[in-house]
Amino acid sequence: FAKNRIRMKVTLRMTMTTLTLTLLHLAKSTRRTAAFAMSRRSPRPSSSAARDNGQYLYYHPSSSTLRLTSSTSAVKTSSETQLVQDMLYRIRECNNMPEEIKASLVNFQVDGVILGKVRPKMAELLCSVAPSGKGSEVFEMANPSSSSMKPYMTLSTRSAGTTVESRTQAVASVMDELRNEGIVTGWRDELFPVSDSFYNPPLFLIERAAVTTMGILEYGVHINGILKPDTPSSSRTSSTVVKDPPPLMWMARRSKTKSKHPGMLDHIVAGGQPAGLSLMENVIKECEEEAGIPPEIAR
Repeated sequence: FAKNRIRMKVTLRMTMTTLTLTLLHLAKSTRRTAAFAMSRRSPRPSSSAARDNGQYLYYHPSSSTLRLTSSTSAVKTSSETQLVQDMLYRIRECNNMPEEIKASLVNFQVDGVILGKVRPKMAELLCSVAPSGKGSEVFEMANPSSSSMKPYMTLSTRSAGTTVESRTQAVASVMDELRNEGIVTGWRDELFPVSDSFYNPPLFLIERAAVTTMGILEYGVHINGILKPDTPSSSRTSSTVVKDPPPLMWMARRSKTKSKHPGMLDHIVAGGQPAGLSLMENVIKECEEEAGIPPEIAR
């Protein structure tokens, strides 16, 4: 990595502020192996780049274009504007939740703050679990002050208390019960903060595997590895070399044994943001675990 002078960008999973991050995030979200993850079973944008199945993604800042290439096809180009429109098309399609499902979701809130949205059957299940040692259910349904609002799910102050520590322990006891019943799978022994915003302090912590059960916000760090040409193009003699070759981007492929999106294309490094670690500390940890990148390069 040092020889090729990798430049890494750190971004939050929820923001998708860079074009390259959006491309790879879409590939994971839609469970397709193509770089742009365009569905073959639905109408797609006209951009030819959106149908690429190549192994390398090129970005050339000076020309404001993205270039996709593979061992079996010539270089294809598309304007950034068209590519962004294509990606927004896919994002909107993924976020197209039927209105009846939206209307049925139950708000999960604590201390008046909405933290997530839960399916009615899951809310019913959570409110029925009374872990041993707690004496009663940890989750409960509550009626809002206004009659025009729907009932919501919250934490029982009697069983869960009012502190971060007591709530964390109470919720953990429920999730452990659901784990034993096979409802919560892929247990990680890793706690995630639960809050309505990345910058607000957590109201409690929850096992990572249970995050989707509660419909709460989940954050992470993504690393893009960019390789710049090591030798000036003018000194190369091969007839296949073009002037000003663009940098290359590392595109990793997830292990086929992963519980989520096995075998799909991904960032060179990506990981959830657990409690107790800063963004940079998490970047360094994930770089070592997933790609063998030493701390001196990750920093």
